Amino acid sequence: MKSISVRFQWFWNNLDHHQNFLVHLLESEGYKVEVKQDKNTKVDIEFVSVFPPFQRKINEKIQRWRKPEIVGFGDVSEKYVLEKYPDTTNFGRRIWLTGENLRPPLLQKYNSFLSFDLDTFGGRNVYLPIWYFGVDFFNRGIENRTGRKVSIDQLISTRNIRELGNQFAISFIGNPHPIRMNAIQAFQEFKDVELYGSAVNRPVITKIEVAKNSIFSFCFENDLYPGYVTEKIVDAFSCGNIPLYWGLFGDNSIFNKQSYLNLADFENLSHYRDHVLSLKKSELIEIETEAEIEVKELTTDLPDNQTA
Repeated sequence: MKSISVRFQWFWNNLDHHQNFLVHLLESEGYKVEVKQDKNTKVDIEFVSVFPPFQRKINEKIQRWRKPEIVGFGDVSEKYVLEKYPDTTNFGRRIWLTGENLRPPLLQKYNSFLSFDLDTFGGRNVYLPIWYFGVDFFNRGIENRTGRKVSIDQLISTRNIRELGNQFAISFIGNPHPIRMNAIQAFQEFKDVELYGSAVNRPVITKIEVAKNSIFSFCFENDLYPGYVTEKIVDAFSCGNIPLYWGLFGDNSIFNKQSYLNLADFENLSHYRDHVLSLKKSELIEIETEAEIEVKELTTDLPDNQTA
């Protein structure tokens, strides 16, 4: 078995460096993966994300202080700061990965990129939606933020739904993005929407216990950009909710369009709300049973030990 050493830099706080999608992907390709955390140890691959320690602390403070703003429909002005590199030089290849809606820094010194962009940029970029990290592709018993162990087989199978929940809708809010908050407020004029998350001072450890009784889940993305699809819609599927979504899959959508209701497909928020509220129970059950996901093959150029 071939051995390969990796290091993870600037990733989100709760990433398990030893058990995650990238490690399992390499293992599935026949590699024995050695995870190194010491910055002074040479590794074959250094994966770098977009949360340098100092900037991450600043962003966390901004999230706590930010107030929802009333803006026009379609505003996606939120931006994130991107720093260049960790202070390491002892690696064979350096691969950039984003969990945010950021473009690959093509002019910086990275060997390749894993991102939300659908363009391969001449073979240097591979499309990797971040929800892959929360789904058990490799039968390792991974539990995602919903509190469930969700396999890819469950997500590509048609669900057997016998009845709907008793509550109308739920939303987990870590970032009070204006589009998300405006939509929730529009629905709250007619229906109850349960709010949880750090932004409303109702944090939860796992989502499933508070979400399983709701029909809908608001799972809006933070930006409307082709291919930018995070874990939010998959979490809604995992909890048995119908996703009330806002996002743009691009030309090659991997989600069955019959399985969610996307604000981006409607002329405005009022038309979207009226459509959702007009749906009959039989129509809701039909939506709820659809969950077909087409899994794209992820390939990336991995270095041999001799070239590291």
